[in-house]
Amino acid sequence: MLRILVWVGLVGVVLASLISFGGYWWPSLDSINHFRPFLFAGFALVAALALFARLRLAFALGVFLAVAQGWFLIAEILPEAHFGSIAAETAGVPLKVISFNMLDKRVDAAGLARMVERERPDVLVLIEAWPNTAHVLEKLAPFLPYRLDCFSAHFCDVAILARHPFTKTYVWDPPAGEPRENNVSLMSVTFEKEGIPVTVWGTHLDWPVPARGQTMQFEAMRKDLQDAGPNTILAGDFNSTPWSFALQRFGAEIPLRRITRAMPTWPSEKAVFRGRHTVRAFGPFMPLDHIFIGKAIRTTDVRRGPYLGSDHYPVIADLKLVN
Repeated sequence: MLRILVWVGLVGVVLASLISFGGYWWPSLDSINHFRPFLFAGFALVAALALFARLRLAFALGVFLAVAQGWFLIAEILPEAHFGSIAAETAGVPLKVISFNMLDKRVDAAGLARMVERERPDVLVLIEAWPNTAHVLEKLAPFLPYRLDCFSAHFCDVAILARHPFTKTYVWDPPAGEPRENNVSLMSVTFEKEGIPVTVWGTHLDWPVPARGQTMQFEAMRKDLQDAGPNTILAGDFNSTPWSFALQRFGAEIPLRRITRAMPTWPSEKAVFRGRHTVRAFGPFMPLDHIFIGKAIRTTDVRRGPYLGSDHYPVIADLKLVN
């Protein structure tokens, strides 16, 4: 019975793995890659069971395919593979950025204010900041008095709050006749910190299923960010993990580098999903929230923030401007 179970499990995980690699060409299949760590775990489990059942061929196949899947995880797990020679330098102007999907009015407003007061970020990018969150944003005004939101745009749910006055703002506006799925929540602010201009973009992408919408949104963002300057930051909820070909391709097409790696931010351990059945989340396992930085910015620290009532955790990045 165990031998049959091993072979059935091996065939199932192999099929899922083959389909996932097809996501490089067909975006609809790329959604499987968001679960790549589970494919790796599946091959490892099959290999372990095959070893116990003394199935040498199944064991060898399980180990080989686990290594193949693990290869794609290495760059996210090992800091050196991602950062290389761009470690933080002692000199430079400190800059702190927080990105957080607040889940509209369900956020813990008092907890968010306490985090902002404690962390004292230069800029806060909030996702799912709909008009019903205006009272929450007002609580943050004493710490972050400058704000850009897109309450007037039905397709946009981003707000950017900062300690420094804006010298330039931008809100993405869909071209006339564009389909709804091409509408991307995207905006930017530019301000100066100690005489250095910094541009911060905030975004929120749709879920990768169906794939067409997110694919079009990535393309719209690429057009706006392909000439991003060295003091540029992009932050938000991408609804895409580092193992997806979509996020990897987008990162390769813009002059910014992602610093969040494989830090899971969704779902929060207290999140509850309601449908036909109510299911409580067991903790974060998907890195959906990311921060990209330009060539003149260095990373001091990137960490996950506290639980604040949302199904996402905040991302806190301590940076330095070296230009």
